[in-house]
Amino acid sequence: MDDFDAIADGDDADNERNAWNACYERPAVLAMVGDVRGLRVLDAGCGGGLHAAALIERGAAVTGIDASAAMLRIARRRLHGRAELVQADLRRPLPLDDGTFDIVLASLVLHHLRDGGPLAEFHRVLRPHGRLVFSTHHPFMDQTLGSGENSFDTYPLTERWRRGDDVATMRFWHRPLHAMFDALHSAGFRVVQLREPQPHDRTRFEHPREYELLRTRPRFLFFDAVREADAAPIGAGAARDVTVRPARSEDAVRMADILNTVIELGGRTSHTTRFDAARIEAEFIAAPRGVSCFVALVDGGIAGFQAVEWSDPAWRGEDPLPEDWAFISTYVAPEHHRRGLARAMFERSVRAARAAGVRCIDATIREGNDEALAYYGSVGFTEYRRRPGAVSTRFVLRA
Repeated sequence: MDDFDAIADGDDADNERNAWNACYERPAVLAMVGDVRGLRVLDAGCGGGLHAAALIERGAAVTGIDASAAMLRIARRRLHGRAELVQADLRRPLPLDDGTFDIVLASLVLHHLRDGGPLAEFHRVLRPHGRLVFSTHHPFMDQTLGSGENSFDTYPLTERWRRGDDVATMRFWHRPLHAMFDALHSAGFRVVQLREPQPHDRTRFEHPREYELLRTRPRFLFFDAVREADAAPIGAGAARDVTVRPARSEDAVRMADILNTVIELGGRTSHTTRFDAARIEAEFIAAPRGVSCFVALVDGGIAGFQAVEWSDPAWRGEDPLPEDWAFISTYVAPEHHRRGLARAMFERSVRAARAAGVRCIDATIREGNDEALAYYGSVGFTEYRRRPGAVSTRFVLRA
């Protein structure tokens, strides 16, 4: 590993104000991370805590890890106990529980490591459909630093960093773009966004020479990748013969039976009046603001359904949602509970919502419906609002 302990104070001071970090990388990667209010974020390779401080100010619960004890001392001074900080080596298994985080942020870290080992650990500690956001060397930048190596190979580069009177030799690993994508895919991630950003406008005035350089010569790449649901098990005891498909008009009678049974059991839905097939068709299968409606079949019979619908901009009732949000409803026949049907349907619902441009999915659950709260929590929803009788949770699809 690189010896950041030797240059910790000088490197942190430099990062706080230089063109490459303060005016280019940090604004770009934080913009990609987006809204983090109420989310749990792992800052992997947190250094002196500059990114962590920004995330905390935006409402995130942050855990920072770094191999450098000196960098962590700086982070503790900066963050004043507002984040959990752990010394950990990204080349080894992380001392963190499975499915803990909504987002992993890895700022200018992965090009210091020879292989993509941390990606599997990032996948493990993320919740289903959690996001990995990271910045890394642009292959073009490595070519300018190298000595004519083949750009399609993976190879090391070294650079001497001077920070005040302290000097350290840093080693980076050049990776071609296809190798980056292959590593992410193998670890169970799907890239949803790749950026080559322009420098922040303030760079033009604070660092005019670097501004002209960054405007025409890309230095870093920025990735936003999603932890694929199918890389995780559907759930213990899940039925092996579950099929998920879009709902059809001919499914409406059976869907009404399922929902009416849920209504009769009480405490699991806000609906209080019975449904017939026509109402199921109008409110779920062919809803005017519908995003998707899927049914889960077991042994060929419908055992549950799940619908996602855009929020209503004309809604004048309690707790209106932003217009780029949607809300979700899930109903499973009681005899098929705990068999993974809802989780299987959610994989399809997430794909449809993402394709439609939904930013967040809301699941508002009756207070006391612990089974629903546990299910939505297990697939990545987090609480963002609570009022008498109801708990509102959300699943973030994009910033």
